[in-house]
Amino acid sequence: MPICPLLFSLFSADTPCMRPFLLAWPGIDRHRGRWCVLFPMRSLVAMVLLLMLCPLALARPGDQDKPPWVLYEIGQRHYRNRSYARALEYYGQALARQPLFPEAHAGIARVHRAAGDRDLAIRSFRQALEMSPHLSIPEEQIHLRLELVQLYSYLDAREARELREKELLHILEDDPVFSREADQGQREAMETLLYRSGLDRVLVLYRLDYTRTVEAHRLRGLDLLETSRQDDRHLAVEHFLFAAVAVASRAVEAIIQRQYDFEFTTLRAFFPVAHRYPEVDHFLEISKFREILSLLARALEESGDPRGGESARMIRAVL
Repeated sequence: MPICPLLFSLFSADTPCMRPFLLAWPGIDRHRGRWCVLFPMRSLVAMVLLLMLCPLALARPGDQDKPPWVLYEIGQRHYRNRSYARALEYYGQALARQPLFPEAHAGIARVHRAAGDRDLAIRSFRQALEMSPHLSIPEEQIHLRLELVQLYSYLDAREARELREKELLHILEDDPVFSREADQGQREAMETLLYRSGLDRVLVLYRLDYTRTVEAHRLRGLDLLETSRQDDRHLAVEHFLFAAVAVASRAVEAIIQRQYDFEFTTLRAFFPVAHRYPEVDHFLEISKFREILSLLARALEESGDPRGGESARMIRAVL
């Protein structure tokens, strides 16, 4: 018996062994002749198995000649509309035409995550990362790893910590600014100045190129704060400081493009100016700048260095 009809018969409501599962699994709507979600999904294993084994057989009229990236974009549209079964259908067709398509695997991972199947989501994200050399935008692997880090948060505490550390360190090792040995002296000078004169002085004197790893620095700093080792508090300060300077540098540059005579002096003076420009204000919000500053203050307070408390107090005074 051909594999596709066999799978259709297995997933049919007429198959006694499948009846208990159809309330939670995607199925075939016979009256409309297409895939639909019968009830809120708890697992998408059946759908994925079918799509991987015979995706082209499920292709809709007019889809057979579409290139993989078009099928992927259609899948993305269905995902954004929360039509998860339809999204899986198109991701599967895209992979059938182009097996080395990490973006499609990432799309499948996000559908699993939305359906609550974290283990399957983790597996699909890992498949996408294994194919990361084929990403259209190489830097997208940073976002894939960050999405994995968030999923690991639901695992056992010790296992989650180890897996999170592995992914975050992988991101930070590839950070073109943070990982350069030539910049180590600058980072040490920034930290020394932070303890001695406060964050305002650091932001007056130093600028960093903004990278897409800021969120990884924030998460790594958070993990370090949760350990019992005092040395980890100093490392947390380094990560939060790097993230704060990178975000502030980008925001100051954006303000200067709109107000050419602007000069950073203090955070207290900076925030009202940034608030005048919706794009800059939004950037600070999505970059979690205030949260990063709050975490930096906490790390300074817990650093064990008496100067850290004063620097933390000055930061908290403007939050």
